[in-house]
Parts: sequence; C-alpha cells; structure tokens
Amino acid sequence: MGRSFTKSDAIGIEAEHNNLMEGLQQAANRFGTYRDAVSQSADAMVREAVQNILKGIPVEELNRSGAGLRIKNLKDSGYNNIADIASRGMYEIAAVDGISENGARMIKQMTQEFTERARKDTRIKLNADSRNPLSNALIGSLYRYRQGRSISDEASSILSENSYRIRTCIYDLAPSKGTFKWLFSSSQIKQKADNSYKELYDMLRGDYGQRSRDILERMRRLDASDDGTAWEDFKNDPIAYTTDLENICPGLLGSDEEVYGLPEELAREIDKESCNKDGLLCTLRRYQEWGVKYALHQGRVLLGDEMGLGKTVQAMPVPHISWWSALQAF
Repeated sequence: MGRSFTKSDAIGIEAEHNNLMEGLQQAANRFGTYRDAVSQSADAMVREAVQNILKGIPVEELNRSGAGLRIKNLKDSGYNNIADIASRGMYEIAAVDGISENGARMIKQMTQEFTERARKDTRIKLNADSRNPLSNALIGSLYRYRQGRSISDEASSILSENSYRIRTCIYDLAPSKGTFKWLFSSSQIKQKADNSYKELYDMLRGDYGQRSRDILERMRRLDASDDGTAWEDFKNDPIAYTTDLENICPGLLGSDEEVYGLPEELAREIDKESCNKDGLLCTLRRYQEWGVKYALHQGRVLLGDEMGLGKTVQAMPVPHISWWSALQAF
C-alpha cells in the first residue's frame, strides 16, 4: 500500500514531537531550578550581611578572651577587622611577624565563631523602596518561582497525559523512515504507521500542541521577566512572597519555625496538625500558620504575640478550618 506522507514528513514530525516533549520536560523541571535560585539568591544576601557585620568588628576583639595575640602586628599587615581575617587563609595569617602557626589556627577558629554567630543572627528584609542588585536577584527568583509553579504543574500534567501515546505512535511510525524497511513491511504495519502519522499530526495541530506551545511561550516570557515586573508583583502581595521565602529558607526573615519554644514532642504533633486553608482570603505567614495549627491542636489558646504580628489573622481561620474539617468528616 502507498502512504499519505513522505519519509521526510515522518522524520520531521517525530523531531517536532520530541522537541516539544523535551521542552515540556524542561518546563516541568524548571520549578526546582527556580527554587534553587531562590536559595542561592537568599544565601548571597546573607553572605553580604554577614560580611558587613564582620567588617564592623575590630580585630582587637580577638584578644577579648585574653588570648595574648599580637594585634598591632596584624593591623600593620592590613588586618583591621574580622572580615579581613575571614578572607585570608591560615598560612597567610601565620606569615605575619609574631603570629605562630598555632596562633593563626586560633585566630581562624575565633573568626569562624564570629562568622557563625553573625550568620545565625542575620535576618534579611524585603523592601520595594530599598533595592540593590542582590535584592533584585532574590525578588526576581521568587517571582519566577511563584509564577513557574503553575507552569511546571501544567507541563507535568500534559506529559503524563500524552507522552505514552506519542511514544507509541513514534514507535509505530518507525518503518516509514527507512526506504527498504517500508518496502518489506506488511500492510498491517504500514497501516499502523499511516494511522500513527495522522494521529501525531492531529495532536500537533490540536489541543495538545496548542497547550504545549502556550506553556513553552509562558516559560520563555517568565525567564525573560525583568526586575521591575517582579517588584510590582511583590508590592501587590508581599506576604505571599515572604511566606514562600520562609518555606524555602526557614528563619531567614526572623521567624524560625524549629519548635517556637515548645517541648519537642508537642511541636512535632502541632507540625502534623491538618490546616486546610481552602476558602481563606488571606495568605498566612509561616509563624501565623503555626499559630493556627497550635490553636487547632490545643482547642483553647491565648495568643500573646506582639502588636502588629497578626493575632487577628491567626485567630480568624481557626473556626473556619474547624468547621470545614468537621463538615468533611461528616
């Protein structure tokens, strides 16, 4: 039997489908890439903040515990603050006149302790009125993370629904890509290849192809989004941004969620508490969601947060979630 398409048509349509599926797979995986970018951008802001803290600690602090180090020699060699020490290796410090290798090792150890304390105490702030290259990078990565979530989900869904069907059609189409293989194929195999070509063609021109191309275009535009777009979106819903950042980098904004001063066993129980936020018209910060879970777990609580931290926002969802959970159980 003849065929309704050429060998080059078969090769071309297979390549088009493979390229489309590869793009969708990249889109599906991009959400994880965006999340990693948030972590890296946040870490860069923390490193700069820590560096600034260390620059404000004079090198004389190394002798605060009575270590008896030759601070003047360090200063004469250009080591004026802890940041200067942190940026150099132990053997560079040991090369300073009057500083032994053991002394240099002690200096580096103390410097590491300063660094760890500074990092632990560092909190970053997101403010649209105070922008710099590092905060631009963080807000941009958060914007792509937030917008990319739905795009990645859609790409995963389309692949799940269609990849097996496409690969089966491509497999059945294979005999048509070889001249001799086609000549010696049975009429049944040729018919299957013809049907597969038509199905692949219809998929590209139908809903699958349109949705796939739309997803890839949205991903392309998202990758090309600028800082101004990200900051405008941030200003529309800063709570959602800070909540996402707290979820990715717990404690970075000053709301460390480890146990909030509770016994560890109780904290684990509260963390597992169901908190269905369907129907809520506000976004809860991480510590606020913890407060809601605590109230749901305990039944009766007194919220004693400081003014401005959102006690009302924590209290209002409790009856709603309790009612909704009871309704679902019924």
